[in-house]
Parts: sequence; C-alpha cells; structure tokens
Amino acid sequence: MKPVTQYVQEIWQAKEGLPQNSVQAIVQTGDGYVWLGTQDGLARFDGVRFTVFNKENTAQIKHNSIRSLRETSDGCLWIGTHAGLCRYKNGEWISDGASEGLASESVTSICEAADGRLWIGTWGGGLVCLENGSLKRYAAAEGLSNDFILAVHEDRTGNIWVGTYGGGLNRLKDEQFTVYTTEDGLSHDRICSVIEDRTGNIWIGTRSGGLNLFRDGRFTTYTTKDGLSNDSVWSLFEDAAGVLWIGTYGGGLNRFEGTRFTAFTAAQGLSDDFVWSINEDREGGLWIGTGSGGLNRLQDGKFIAYTTRDGLVHDVAWSLFEDAEDNLWIGTRGGGLSRYAGGEWTSFTTENNLPNNFVEAIYGDAEGAVWFGTDGGGLSRFKNGEWLNFTTEQGLSHNAVSAIFCDRQGALWVGTKGGGLNRFKDGIFTRYTTADGLSNDIVRAICEDAEGNLWVGTYGGGLNRFAGGEWTNYTTRDGLSDNHLYSIYLDEEKAMWICTKGGGLNRFKDGKFTAYTTADGLFHDTPYKALEDFQGNLWLSSTKGVFCVSKQELNEFADGKRTKITSKAFDTEDGMKSAECNGGTQSAGVRLRDGRLCFPTIKGAAIVNPGDLKVNHSPPPVVVEKVIVDKREIDLNSQKIVVPPGEGDLEFQYTSLSFRSPGKIQFKYKLEGYDREWTDAATRRAAFYTKVPPGEYRFLVTACNGDGVWNETGASVSFTLQPHFYQTKSFYSLCAAAAGGVAIAAYKRRVSQMKTREEELVELVEKRTAQLAESNRSLAEANRALQQLSVVDSLTGIANRRRFDEVLETEWRRAMRSGAFLSLILIDVDFFKAYNDFYGHQTGDA
Repeated sequence: MKPVTQYVQEIWQAKEGLPQNSVQAIVQTGDGYVWLGTQDGLARFDGVRFTVFNKENTAQIKHNSIRSLRETSDGCLWIGTHAGLCRYKNGEWISDGASEGLASESVTSICEAADGRLWIGTWGGGLVCLENGSLKRYAAAEGLSNDFILAVHEDRTGNIWVGTYGGGLNRLKDEQFTVYTTEDGLSHDRICSVIEDRTGNIWIGTRSGGLNLFRDGRFTTYTTKDGLSNDSVWSLFEDAAGVLWIGTYGGGLNRFEGTRFTAFTAAQGLSDDFVWSINEDREGGLWIGTGSGGLNRLQDGKFIAYTTRDGLVHDVAWSLFEDAEDNLWIGTRGGGLSRYAGGEWTSFTTENNLPNNFVEAIYGDAEGAVWFGTDGGGLSRFKNGEWLNFTTEQGLSHNAVSAIFCDRQGALWVGTKGGGLNRFKDGIFTRYTTADGLSNDIVRAICEDAEGNLWVGTYGGGLNRFAGGEWTNYTTRDGLSDNHLYSIYLDEEKAMWICTKGGGLNRFKDGKFTAYTTADGLFHDTPYKALEDFQGNLWLSSTKGVFCVSKQELNEFADGKRTKITSKAFDTEDGMKSAECNGGTQSAGVRLRDGRLCFPTIKGAAIVNPGDLKVNHSPPPVVVEKVIVDKREIDLNSQKIVVPPGEGDLEFQYTSLSFRSPGKIQFKYKLEGYDREWTDAATRRAAFYTKVPPGEYRFLVTACNGDGVWNETGASVSFTLQPHFYQTKSFYSLCAAAAGGVAIAAYKRRVSQMKTREEELVELVEKRTAQLAESNRSLAEANRALQQLSVVDSLTGIANRRRFDEVLETEWRRAMRSGAFLSLILIDVDFFKAYNDFYGHQTGDA
C-alpha cells in the first residue's frame, strides 16, 4: 500500500475562500458538489471556488455553525446547525414545520435509515426521529442513556447505533435501547463516532479511550499502545477500497491496514492534527476536515515524490542515478547524498567523507563503482563502502563537476564548469579545453554514439563531436537553436535529442538540426533533461513541470508531415510536490530499469511510471451555476426564463464537478442565436457578452478533462431576452407608418417649395432680362457716340484727320478705278487755335 505521504495532497483554508478553518462536516451530493460545514457557514465547493451560505445571505440558516450534513435518497441536503435543521434541494432552500421543531437545538448528527426515516442526534435534546413531517423524540424516559449525542448510524440489519458523550453506546432495535458502557468492555463512555464496515463490524471512536471494534458481542480496543497516534478518536470513515481511516483529536489521521496503524500528521504535511471529519468523493479523493487547519484532500496521483519526510537528506534534489544493484542515488544541492535501497534510506554528507554537499553529477562504471561530481569538491568514487576523492591537486582541471560519463573502453570523462573536459584513465587526467578545440569550457553533457564518437554539450559553445582526436563544433550557425545546452540523449534510431536554454528541444539526425519550441506545441522552451519511456514518448523536465511528447509526432514534424506537436504536462496536481525541476547537469533525470522515470525538483525526487498511467475516460460533468443579465442574477429553476428589457449584458458562470486535476479542465462555450463558432475558454469558468440584442438564445458549455476526454453533452440554459418597446415589431411598424407620413408631407412641402422657387426664378429672369436690355441700349448709344468721336473733332464739329484719311483713301481708289481727276480744296485754319486761345473756347466754338 502506498505511503500516505505519497498521495497528492491539497489544502484549502480561509485565504482560498473557505469561510472558516474548522471543517466539522463533509458530504458530496448527487450533483457532484462537495459541501462543507464550518463554524462560520456552509460552503459549496467545485474544486476551484467556494460558494458560501450563511444566516446573513440565507434566511433558512439560523446559525453559522454547521455541525452535520447528510444527503438523503430523494436528493435533499440536510444541514444540522447549532440552532436547528434546514434543507436544500434543487437549488432551493426549503422550510417546514418539522425543521422548526428543532430550532433551539444543536444538531450534531443526521442519519437516513433504509425505511426513509431521518434520525437526528442533538446536543442535549436526545435522539429525534423525523418521519412524514412529524418529530418523535427519544430521551432518558425512552431508555436513552444520555441526551448529548455526537454520532448516529444505522447498520445493515436496521439497528440504530447512538454514540453519547458520557452515556456510552446505545443500540435501538424494535423501539428498545441496549446500552453498552465501560462495564461491558467499551474503553470509554464518551463516544465521538460510530460506523459499520463492509464486513459488519461496528467501529467506535472514543474521547480518550482509543478505537473500539465491536464484533460478535465483544469489544476490542486499539490505543496508542497498538500504534494509534492518539487515543481521542473524533471521526471514522471506510473508503471504497475497504480501508479504515481514523481521525484523532491531536494525533492527525490514521490508516488502519488490518494489523497496523499508519499515521499522517502535521509533521508529514497534514494541515492540523485535529481531524474533525472525513469523507470520500466519487473519484476516490479522501477529504479531511480539520479543527483549525481547513480542508485537506488526499488523492492517488500519477507521480510519487521522495522528500525529507520520506527520508531524503535534503529536499532540493539535483542529480539522480540507479546503480547496478538497483539502488537509487539522489544528489542534493547543499544536503549531501541519499541512497534508497530496499526501502531504506542512507545519507552521505561531508561528515562521512563526501567532499562537498552539492552533488551535481552521478555515474557508475563497469567495475561497480559510483562516481560523484560536486560543485566545488571535485570528483569522488564510492566503492565497497569507501570513498576516494579527486580534485585539482590530483590533476582534475576544475573542482566544479557537472557531468560524468564512462565510455565503452572504460575511460571516465568528467565535464566541469569552466575547466573543460577531463579524461580519466589509469589514474591519469587528460584535459581538453578551448585551447584544444573544445568550443566552450563549461561542459553540461557527455554521451557516446554507436561508432565510438564522443559528443559533448557545452553551455555557450553548442555541441561538440570528438572523433579521431579531432573536435568538430556545431552551433547556431549550423542550425542549432541555441548554444547553451543542458543535456543530450542519443536514441536507438541514432537521433540525438538536445535540451537547450530558451531554444526548446532539438533533434540532430543525418547532419540536420530540427528545433521544437512552444510555437510548435512544446510545453516549455527550456527543457532540462530528456528521457525516453518504453512506450515511445520523450519525457522532459522544466521549471513548470514535467511533460511528455510522442516521439512519432516529433519525427513527423521533422519530416514535414505535421505542423504541430502535442505536449502533455504534469505538475503538483499529478503528485509532484513541486513542479519546478532542477537541471543543467548530466544527471538531471534517470530512467530506472523497471521503466520508471525520475526527475529532481526543488521538493524532492519526482517519479512516474509511464506504463501505469491510465487515461481518464470519464468526461467531466458540467453545470451552469449562474446567469447574470444586466447585473441581475436570473432564477435558473424557472421552467421558462424570460428576461425583461435591458442592455443585453450577459454573464454566465459555469463549472465542472470533477475533483481530479480540476485546474486542468478545459472549457468551450457557445451562445446559440448569437455565436457562429465555439469559444475556447481554456480553464476560465465564466463567459461574458455585451449588447446582445433581444431574442431567443441557448447557452451551451462543455468541458474536457486533463486527458482530453470531452463531455459531449455538456450543460445548457435557454432564455429569452425581451425587447424594449422601441425594439418591437409594432414599434417598427409605427415607425414605418410615421416615416411614410413624414415622407409624403416632406414630398408635398418639397413640391410647394419647388413651385415657389420656380416662380421666383421666372420673376428674377424677367427682371434680369429687362436690366440686360436696358444695358444693351445704353451700350449701343455709347458705341455710336464713340464712333462719332472717332471721326469728328469734338470742339469744332469738323471731320478730323482720321476722317480725312478715310475719305481720301476711298476717293483715291474710286478715281483710280474710273480714271477720273481728283481735286482737293484746302481751307486755311492755321489761326484757329490762336483765335481760341485769344478769345476763349466759347467764342471760338461759336
């Protein structure tokens, strides 16, 4: 059976949304929600977020201390509070007279009998039976040994077992009580819990008397003397596998494995050692409510992790190696070295001859020796329980060792951080540095191909091949995506897989590099180490977790047969104690002989067995929790949802009720009547729309689990958005009619305006025509006057020289044509100007 510390553990407290850190009751209802009763309200949990109900927001809850929870066969959730009982069904809170009858009492336990009756244990009010809406009380007068009850349980034969706090154990059969106390072999009369296991045994948890088993009329007691962590047993639960879990008051959680107890306490990671309540969900998750540490969940994961709680010397694991005897060696950063052999841990530090507690490289040679490279302490060999150390004093080029490899000829190759590469053979170190052709003196990885060529990965100088005593360098100039290499892996198909800093994964085959990055579907661009499983996948570590990629997909991508690859990532939800892996050294991961893969992280060594991984074929259930329209929440229980006129701003809150890796559940949604395509929401659990017009719509949402299995049905909600009056057809018809009337009036007005304008234009034209005629007449008169002035002197009225020339020219031509004589008579006017000047122009003109 897997150690409890190896389960995937999650913790939720008030800072994550839990109303209060005392979880007194836990139940999973048929719809998939987990309900939690705390001292400050009731919480409904979907694996990601809490919805809180209390007396401040729910009138039916009379007290915020929720002591007990039970879902009955009719789907009703009964809630026992410090002030009575209430119930919840199909999204509605229900009040009835029977519940009111318990209003003044603290309800500590609720049990539904096979016949449908509800048995209710109270603190001080005895036992109450609710049947057909009426209450019947059992107290001392009816034979009950004590009225202070913490546990009520019905066994397979119909007996009602009642655990009282001071009165021992009571069994009700045929309306008669049988009382068992310490006088009958019970270890203590203060009973905190009672259950029946699958074989019919009755288990009783007591306040200080340990655990009791009642079988065949006899009690058997288990206490701390038998391995129980604490003698106050507050809660009991049997899981689906038949394992009994015991919650104690001060000793944490115990698992009973038939003959022995295993404790899981605060020292191992439980949030609090007072375990108040325990339950199991339908996916096998174990839920643990604590007194002051909130809620814990334990779940079987894909990974296990070895940490200091399991025996590892230090949590920051740095290097890994499996020796010839199947022992696992784990080098840590600062804590030394651990060896896991046969279920036992052995630690090695500087106190027992390890030269340095920073162990970055581990490798084994053919002679059974294990070699260790330290960061500052040089190289060490461990064989037959003895250590032999090598430093620069013995010829090593540098004391910071990051890679170790043993070739087929038995030579040990040692890569250093700044001192290049060393070959150790027959007690002699031979150095290879940049002066000898190595591209960079920081060596991160070493391997050998089938031809015996040595390949060396450097941090800053790319890839090197050493063959026949010659170095060949491969860098970004040759197609490598980045020159800073973390590790190299050579597979059986002679393909070399190279992990780089920021350049993703590279494949080097047939002299050609192919790079894979996040743009192509790789999960992370800085993988530290690549390991191949037996199923044909490459597993790579990174600071964000471990991920695997199909090697077939990688090769098809390199061959141009596909444009994307698919990565499947694993993190703390899968069992890793931390998703942050360590790398940059030769030994940052190892495949064990049984096929398991091991990676170093900042919280121990994470181990996965790819051959054991099973696809979760169960589609995650989906539910629409809320619809908010224009900031008002809509009642989803209505048969027909009709939303009054508004702005059309919509919000849909949905979720998936799967608790197995809930953070990896992906969603997509669509608003039918509005969206043409589905919207990929990734892990977001809400959808938003603005300004959606009136109409009939259907919101659909579906989800897929971490293994890519989709819920094909999903969830949906249909609704109608009513229009404002101005958005209705009637309004549009009125608008159309009004628009028609306006158009006719506008037309008539336009015609009238055009006619008036036409008349104005005609009048204007006539006026302008008259003005033009007058202008033409005046112009003609002016032209005649100008013509006269051009040939007659304005003072004398006698024809001027121009007129004389014109007449002379005309007469001359006529004389020429007729051959007649031309006579010219001249008149003396020489003294005319002088006459005017002397007598004045008026006299001269006269």
